[in-house]
Amino acid sequence: MAKRIVREPEACNRLGCKRTTFRTNYRLNDPADPFVPNTTIPRVKPIPLGPRNIGFAETALDALIDALVEAGGHSESKAKNRKAARAAPAAQRRKRKSCPPC
Repeated sequence: MAKRIVREPEACNRLGCKRTTFRTNYRLNDPADPFVPNTTIPRVKPIPLGPRNIGFAETALDALIDALVEAGGHSESKAKNRKAARAAPAAQRRKRKSCPPC
């Protein structure tokens, strides 16, 4: 396989996420925090291509995708968080119904 450097928009497309999610969860910004949140999967390291441009090694992206598939996805998904947030108020609403009417 030929080694290739891909720019950020293509990296986002390959992972199926938006730029903010990519920068927050998958790109290595801080060497003290080298893993995708709540996993042991390493983040992809940016490669400087110029004063304002960066890219990512295609092999590193492939490894990240394979690791995410093997792990069953990223545990901090928005859909999972939304479901949990919706469930909590529903449980509180059920408790309120037992109050006597005003």
